Amino acid sequence: MIAVVFAFVPPGARGESVKGSLPIVWLQCVFAEDIGMPYPPEHYEALTGAEYPGVDHFWNTVLYGAVDFKGSVVVRDAFLIGSRSIYLKDGQADLARLMEDCTSEANKKVHFPSFAGIGLFFSNELDGKAYGGVYTLVLDGAENTYGAMWLPSWTPQKTAAHEVGHGMLRLPHSVTPSGKQDSPYDVMSGGFFLPSPEEGIDLTFGAIGVHPVGPHKLGWISPAQVYTPAPGSVQTIRIDHLAAPSTAEYRIAEIPVSKTLSEAISYIVEERRQEDMYDRIPHSATLIHKISTEPILIAVMGVGGVFIVPENGVKISVVSSDSTGSFISIDASTMVPSILEITSPQAGEKWMVGTVQTVRWDGGTGSHASLDISRNGGASWDILVWPPVQNTGVYTWLVSKPASERAMIRVNLGAYDGAGRFFIESNGSSEIFSISKKQRNRVRAR
Repeated sequence: MIAVVFAFVPPGARGESVKGSLPIVWLQCVFAEDIGMPYPPEHYEALTGAEYPGVDHFWNTVLYGAVDFKGSVVVRDAFLIGSRSIYLKDGQADLARLMEDCTSEANKKVHFPSFAGIGLFFSNELDGKAYGGVYTLVLDGAENTYGAMWLPSWTPQKTAAHEVGHGMLRLPHSVTPSGKQDSPYDVMSGGFFLPSPEEGIDLTFGAIGVHPVGPHKLGWISPAQVYTPAPGSVQTIRIDHLAAPSTAEYRIAEIPVSKTLSEAISYIVEERRQEDMYDRIPHSATLIHKISTEPILIAVMGVGGVFIVPENGVKISVVSSDSTGSFISIDASTMVPSILEITSPQAGEKWMVGTVQTVRWDGGTGSHASLDISRNGGASWDILVWPPVQNTGVYTWLVSKPASERAMIRVNLGAYDGAGRFFIESNGSSEIFSISKKQRNRVRAR
């Protein structure tokens, strides 16, 4: 018996900086009415593999070698599940049941805790869509959260790469201003190309995905290669094209905006160039995305193009371009710093040792947050949260001793590279509050 804890976790708007090897076990799942899989196991091994244009090769290339899927396995046996009709609810695929049945059939041959992801190839259509996400499963006696992909019989390389982006890398879609996933510049939207027969690529792979856009790569770009303008500054910088394997120049520029946590975080400026491997885009251009729930493609510009950020008036101009990048002028003379405000704890509030409390903040700029605590009114500080966590505006804290009548919490926001370097962009401290000793229950005998 396999217990399934069904939980879909939506991807975030920024890369979560997953690095290293993320092995996937790929299963072939045959519906009862089908004779078998539409392709032999070798097809799926090549489609997901480390040779161009396999999915492993694709993501390892576009994320600058920071991620691979070494150790992945396509289980060569096909696993018989029920008829396709029983997995449809009101015309939509029952992803939980598909996952449960296929992993149940495969459990005798696969030790699932050895893998970071589970990919399911099916012998037929699902509901017209493919899926990727995160699921928590109890398999082989262990509860683990797996990247998960559900791929129908027609899956081309671009779709497999897209769903792996969701499941393994926690990436969202990107959209155009219409809200549609039809950007030709992003594998996580509508970006793909069709290889020619002369290239020697297995044409059964179908359409091939193009590079993800800059907002999706934030977690894998060194903070030193992200230009963030200082308020009041006017500067012309060089940005090299995003697909370059290496560069000494900036890869992107990030323009923070005054915000609440439910609104836009920033605007991302990137350079894209047509190239032979994975960036066969319509044309070379400077792209600007607005990061919201999903990155939104706001502008596609050439030399002479100008975009003004509506929230703060920052002016972005393309001064000149060549085959490897562009010089971009960023006029931030109108930009006002976003002030970080601690909204909880409030002045005079009392928190008891051993209780669970929520630290809350608003404003400021930075993708990650670290927290410090003072128990002497700010005269000295101790680390409360390190390494930095994703900046969500909240942190749940199990209040620790010692007690204090003059406690303060400081929040630091900035860019974190995952290797111990934290580039603080803004910080703020709470008002003084108190931490009281934990109360003990007393029982009196009569």
